[in-house]
Amino acid sequence: MAHTHRGALRAVGLGMTVTAFAVSSATGAQTPAQLDSAFFALQEAADIVGMSAAVLRDGTVAWTGTFGVRQSGLSARVDRNTVFEAASLTEPVVAYAILRLVDRGVIDLDRPIAGILANERLARDARYTRVTPRMVLSHASGIVDGHGRGGADDTLAIAFDPGTSWGYSAEALIWLEKAIERKTGQRLTAFVRREVLEPLRPKRAT
Repeated sequence: MAHTHRGALRAVGLGMTVTAFAVSSATGAQTPAQLDSAFFALQEAADIVGMSAAVLRDGTVAWTGTFGVRQSGLSARVDRNTVFEAASLTEPVVAYAILRLVDRGVIDLDRPIAGILANERLARDARYTRVTPRMVLSHASGIVDGHGRGGADDTLAIAFDPGTSWGYSAEALIWLEKAIERKTGQRLTAFVRREVLEPLRPKRAT
């Protein structure tokens, strides 16, 4: 299910709640009218500007629906062709593209990223030179998000020895993506398009 929210802060807390609520609400709904009603109620309760949803039963799409508008304050309605920003849902797509490079021997999952691209924001902690693509993709880099960002000290911190624990890090993923751009000589968008979108040929993707 894809959706847009009136406020970014609300979006952070609504992701899993919205999904769980949608599954729970739609379980008892069988007819298209009942499903329309259930998801419309969800949209109102969660204060969602616009969303699209689908119900799968026995591995097939049993129903699809679109609700609301594409952007707050505008009149353009969400329809079946609306492309939503997928945010962190793109990470598995990027990971798949990177693994294609691994298959071809271009990238080594266990060779430190610093060998491709140094990270000055982590230079104060030598442990960063041990961080590998495998650690980043499995969220085991230890890199802490946003430490010092926006201030005079724009460094990043490492919370634990790389590879010894788990902790999500967008900063680590951004670093890996920049290293992939350095290695391939391509912008990430072009790289993912070549490795994933063009071979799979999805009907609508940007």
